Amino acid sequence: MLPREITTERSPERTRFDLPMRDIGPLRFFGLLPMLFAVVFVWMPGREIVRMATRNLSGHGSSFEWVFVVFLSVFVIVGLMPFGIGLFILAGRTRVTVTKDKLSMTELAGPVWWSRKVMFDEVERLEIGGAKSADGQTPSFLANLCGITVILKNGKKTPVAIGYPRTLLQPLVAEISSLMQRRGKTVTVAEITPKPESDLEVIETEHRPEKPTGSPIELTSTGSGAEFSVPARGLFKGSYGLIQFSIFWCTILSVISVSVIRGESSLSDRMAALGFFSIFWAVGIGMLVIGVHLGTRRWSLKADHSQLQITLKSALRSRQWRWAASEIGEIRVGDSRTKVNGRTIEQLQILGPPGGRKTGLLSGCTHEELAWIATTLQGISRGQTSESPEAPPRIDHSQKAR
Repeated sequence: MLPREITTERSPERTRFDLPMRDIGPLRFFGLLPMLFAVVFVWMPGREIVRMATRNLSGHGSSFEWVFVVFLSVFVIVGLMPFGIGLFILAGRTRVTVTKDKLSMTELAGPVWWSRKVMFDEVERLEIGGAKSADGQTPSFLANLCGITVILKNGKKTPVAIGYPRTLLQPLVAEISSLMQRRGKTVTVAEITPKPESDLEVIETEHRPEKPTGSPIELTSTGSGAEFSVPARGLFKGSYGLIQFSIFWCTILSVISVSVIRGESSLSDRMAALGFFSIFWAVGIGMLVIGVHLGTRRWSLKADHSQLQITLKSALRSRQWRWAASEIGEIRVGDSRTKVNGRTIEQLQILGPPGGRKTGLLSGCTHEELAWIATTLQGISRGQTSESPEAPPRIDHSQKAR
């Protein structure tokens, strides 16, 4: 039986479930931040649209100004997207509709809505799961929230309802599964149990004593140890698209800035417009600076039986890390918890003794390269030797680090 908080509307053609507004406590007010950003972002272009449209309607404008009004309108629409996101955080709720052949999900927040749907034939299973409090700690209200996700046959995931209590979603997912079964589509419902942090973060390091084929990373012997030299990946490849996006951002912004500032009649209005656009120029330039740093990063990893030293240098900055052998508990390949274009970014993780600090580095390398580096460095830190740096010893991960 469904909880009374869920409003149900049934008909022969469809069944609709309206969930209440999400109860996420004070966190809902974080939705005001993107809403405020959107208002500030579109204020100047919006004012310019009104000014140009009024001028053209009075017969004093030109055809070029109408083209520019359309251009600015697109910019305003895009700028209002954060407003919708903030509204969903502040007062969002979910509607789920089951028809004869598809499952539809709609996010509602006042006048704003966003829908997605999946056909029954594409569905492999339904999953329900959520956060979990750490052992010995008082559970937070967020630990009681979970979500329902559709797993498609192609491996992709589509959220059904996110951010609701388990007591609300467990009966709902059972009802959705039952309705789909009545319409000829049998799906399983899987309960997802969160893994401990160690299991979630660690990606088992494969024993790869040889350099991956085609890798530009160089490994040289230093007598009692070894040194890895990791070259920069290149401005565009290593910046994960930040440089390309910042160039696009600044190009569009330059056109708008020049047009708006030239259209102001007084010096005070021009200075106000200049101050307004300086905020967005700072964002674009900031993305460009970060992209240049990421794209020009070069790494040097020196290890021997007494210490590990890692140096990072880019066109903009340099940084160094150093650990004594006794301070290293484990060197492994781990999940950085960052995704780019749907792909999880891995990193080299240096862990101290049990309960010690974890440092993540080399996020731009492939899994094979990271596994090769981790295996080699782990062997050196444990005092194992090898005649050739290109063939470091295989590591028994059941041993404890020195």
